[in-house]
Amino acid sequence: MGKGKGKAKESGGESLSAAEKIRNLPPPPHHIPFQGLFPPHQARAIGPATGVTDPYRLFSLFFSPEQLEILARHTNIYASMHDAGLQDSRHPLVRKWYPTTPSELRILLAILIHLGISRGASPKLFWRKVGGVVPEPMCRMRYIRFQQLKRYLHISEPSESPIPTQKFEKPQKECFLPSTNVAVDEMMIRFLGRSAHTIKMPNKPISLGYKVLALCDAGYTYDWELTSRIASFATSEQQKMPYPLSPTSSAVLQMLTTLPYRTHFFTAYMDNYFSNIRLFARLLDYGIGACGTVRCSSKDFPPSLNISKDKAAGILKWNFATGVVVREIDNNTVHLLSTVHDLEPSTSWIKKLRRRPRETSTNAAAARKPFSAGEHRKLLAIPKIDNDYNQFMGSVDIADQLRSYFSTQRIVRRNWQPFFYWLLDTAIINAYRIARTNGSKTTHRTFRSSLTSSLLTAGQKHSSPEPKFTFLYRTRRRYRLRNPVRQIYITKNSQKPEPVGGGGTLRGHVLVRKATRAWCLWCRWRHKQGGSEVKIHQVRSQCERCHVALCHSCFPLYHGVGSSLV
Repeated sequence: MGKGKGKAKESGGESLSAAEKIRNLPPPPHHIPFQGLFPPHQARAIGPATGVTDPYRLFSLFFSPEQLEILARHTNIYASMHDAGLQDSRHPLVRKWYPTTPSELRILLAILIHLGISRGASPKLFWRKVGGVVPEPMCRMRYIRFQQLKRYLHISEPSESPIPTQKFEKPQKECFLPSTNVAVDEMMIRFLGRSAHTIKMPNKPISLGYKVLALCDAGYTYDWELTSRIASFATSEQQKMPYPLSPTSSAVLQMLTTLPYRTHFFTAYMDNYFSNIRLFARLLDYGIGACGTVRCSSKDFPPSLNISKDKAAGILKWNFATGVVVREIDNNTVHLLSTVHDLEPSTSWIKKLRRRPRETSTNAAAARKPFSAGEHRKLLAIPKIDNDYNQFMGSVDIADQLRSYFSTQRIVRRNWQPFFYWLLDTAIINAYRIARTNGSKTTHRTFRSSLTSSLLTAGQKHSSPEPKFTFLYRTRRRYRLRNPVRQIYITKNSQKPEPVGGGGTLRGHVLVRKATRAWCLWCRWRHKQGGSEVKIHQVRSQCERCHVALCHSCFPLYHGVGSSLV
């Protein structure tokens, strides 16, 4: 007789049905929802951001002049260590490097923001004269200089490696007081390169990159923690009794305790990746409420509610010492965990206009039952815990949505630079959310455009010794810079060309490579003297001291070194 894989039967010889299991559930413990010691409050700007709506002033709270000074100093040191702008015979086309300043970095930030607003085209095309019009930010900095600053930009001491998991300043806590309801969720920073800190998440819109745990309120990023495959969140919180926490729960607790919970009441909403009974109990010790979806396999989850989802419908509730677990089946089975809600019919239910699910949706038979034939919308009573979770859980998604519209991120190869662009976008979005909180009616796009203009105005005092701005011009095959080889023509009245210094030695003379081609001067002179069999070479090289085009074979002959026919 074969061995079956079915469920084990009860001692009476027959297995209990889901309905019988529900009827046999013991009465749950008594539970009183946690209300906090302070009344609910609205989000508002505090400290230096109070009443401010100017984009540049708000942005400067996150990218302060002191931080730009540090960024400019580290960039100059890093460029000096890598011999930026050093020209030699092997690298004749290297552009000269001029030390950068905070004012110039403001122009760089303005260009990055403008490129984020005008997405879709190659950055190089913005420096072209299209119809005689060039965007204002591009008129303040050459494209070559823009590439140089991107190449040598450095945020930390050059002797230190800018590891993405290092701690950064977080001034966002000094400018904004979040509302009572905040959310904790994951963010992804796209990076496809090699790094020990990247994480692969196939089900996310950004499937590969850095994962950030963020604490947000309506799009404002109040705090964040960067995760890693090789670094842990291990803290002393994990070992504190009586509720030892996992590393992820410790990170959530660490972020939430940065809130001013001693003077205000907060409720944190999170999904089933973070929610567990031990974390929620620990948050209650700090006077912070919590609500979120929870997995049946999480620690201390009541086994009484782990009933087959295809055999039981409706809403089940189970109280534990500090909260309530709710199991309901709408379109799918959902388990909710909360310390601030209850399911009393008089206070914990509200009426919402709901849309009838499709026939192909999960559990359509039960979900469509309250709707009559031809009725597409209906006012239904739903638990308040469902409504609050749907309303406040999207705070992190709002921040991701605002970032996706006008992201400043560029294609880079250094593993820390995507995080720098993410910080830049976060600073802009936080400044925008403060402006809206203070009563500004401007749109997100207009806010960024105004910030770009203000950064350009603040960068006008920048006086760089670099050459005057010139545009790219088009040749037959590609765009080249105005750095051609000096072309000297040989005519019937031309005198014999003489090298600088009189010749006889190559000391002080070096053959360098240039951007364009020219005819070798000495080949043409030999050809003019009757050497019709002499082939005239077209070369990219010239003597750096004499400024004449010469091929490799004629270089010593022109300077009087070696045998010559003339």
